[in-house]
Amino acid sequence: MRKSMEIGELLIQENLITRDQLETALAEQKQTKEPLGRILLRLRFLENELQLKLVLSRQLNMPLVFEDQLKPKMDQRLKEF
Repeated sequence: MRKSMEIGELLIQENLITRDQLETALAEQKQTKEPLGRILLRLRFLENELQLKLVLSRQLNMPLVFEDQLKPKMDQRLKEF
């Protein structure tokens, strides 16, 4: 199984952040212990949470599923009870 690329490198590869922005966020992460994605959003290096979620789904090789995609299935299952 191949090791997945780190999130920061994926974000750079997708041209969503620069290397300088990543290094700034990583330096802050060392101090605050916050998740990198949260720091990137707080510093506004990423425009929105969706950008982060899309890259995370790619990193984990999992589809991104939105709440409204799940709700109809859950409603149907509840009706079965």
